[in-house]
Amino acid sequence: VNGFLLSLGLEKYCINFQAEEIDMSTLKQMGDNDLKSIGIPMGPRKKILLTLQA
Repeated sequence: VNGFLLSLGLEKYCINFQAEEIDMSTLKQMGDNDLKSIGIPMGPRKKILLTLQA
């Protein structure tokens, strides 16, 4: 997950994913509300979700 976030310029959110023990497999199953619940703001949430869909 750290490398993925780094590639999007969102490395400052790595701590959020580490705190919840989220790996790439889990991230791919997460939706907007899931990301919101771990403290990811709307802009980065959309960027993450759009990249995962591509």
